[in-house]
Amino acid sequence: MQGISHAGDNGKIVVRMSQSCKEWSEPKLVYEDEIYGCRNVHGGAISESEIVIFFNKHDFTVQKPVNVLFMHGKIIGNHIEWSEPIPIQDRSIAYGKISKLADGRLMMEMSRYISLGNWETYLHFSSDNGWHWDDFVRVQGNKDKGYTPDEEIYFLQKEPNIFLGIGRNDAEVLGLPLLLYLSQDNGESWSVYNTSLQLSSFTLVSPWIAQPTKYPSYVHIFYAARSYGYNGVEKGRIYSLLVRLDDILKNPQVILRPTVIFESNTIDMGYPTVIAEGNAFTGIFYSREKEIPPNLFLFSGNYVTK
Repeated sequence: MQGISHAGDNGKIVVRMSQSCKEWSEPKLVYEDEIYGCRNVHGGAISESEIVIFFNKHDFTVQKPVNVLFMHGKIIGNHIEWSEPIPIQDRSIAYGKISKLADGRLMMEMSRYISLGNWETYLHFSSDNGWHWDDFVRVQGNKDKGYTPDEEIYFLQKEPNIFLGIGRNDAEVLGLPLLLYLSQDNGESWSVYNTSLQLSSFTLVSPWIAQPTKYPSYVHIFYAARSYGYNGVEKGRIYSLLVRLDDILKNPQVILRPTVIFESNTIDMGYPTVIAEGNAFTGIFYSREKEIPPNLFLFSGNYVTK
């Protein structure tokens, strides 16, 4: 079976490995589903030899998510030994990179699909190295202002009781801004702010936050703008912004003004995923031209101090 949107059913999860991000191993199959689509692989390394990935099954014939699964991987040289997939009940998608909190727990964002444009978002926590995720808090949006949590929100911990996230708004409406989520009481209550420019012919999607290890006071924000065929044209952009985290916390209502680093008037773009180590960063993003199979593009850069 095939779906009716930009992805399809009968999904496969594969992994490729590299020591330099220049030469890559051949793809190795991690998981396959003969019926449903498998997509949105997130999570990450929890130690030098362990990795946890999350992905969601999706029924593209009816355009609804099925559930979230996660798998543990043990890295042995150029090989990864994977656990059996473990489902997480009542969750539809997981998003972002696993965060290690100040108290040693792991944190991962997950969302529950209610109906078209209507999601519930949660922060899940694990105290046993990512094997169980039963502890969670709900992230509240602000529907009075039209700020509705969608399934793509990237969260990080600033201090033991402060959580900050940047997320996609209602994905079904063009021109909506990204949203900033802020909790200063360990997730008990949330404030939500409009945090980006509004682009009438685009939907702003898939925000990602890299934290440069050499400059821990900064965060490097990436996100994509997608036209979804607005006026019959598939257009795409990838945005980048390096900003002090404290500046965001002091003035969460400020409009972030990033730089366009990639742009096309014929190709759709999305899902920038970036790691920042030392003085450099490396990222990857998805692109798709109408009626042509999608591609992945790798990019990199260096941080320069003034």
